[in-house]
Amino acid sequence: MDQKTGEIRTLAKLLVVEKVVDKHQEISLLDARRIKAQVEIGEEMELDVTPVGFAQVASRFAKQALMDQIRRAKKRL
Repeated sequence: MDQKTGEIRTLAKLLVVEKVVDKHQEISLLDARRIKAQVEIGEEMELDVTPVGFAQVASRFAKQALMDQIRRAKKRL
């Protein structure tokens, strides 16, 4: 989360490999070079994998959580 803008992003650390075995932990050298030309096998890359609309969902969830806390606090009074 960016403290200044409040922007929320999700990053994935992927290992650059010749042949991908686990797509959640690895990226092929060919795909990695499309993103960054000077990358080698064995390096780790951070890729932004934030889903579209993620910020809206996160803010809605946070708002709901705050409203729940307020309701509980009012009941205690």
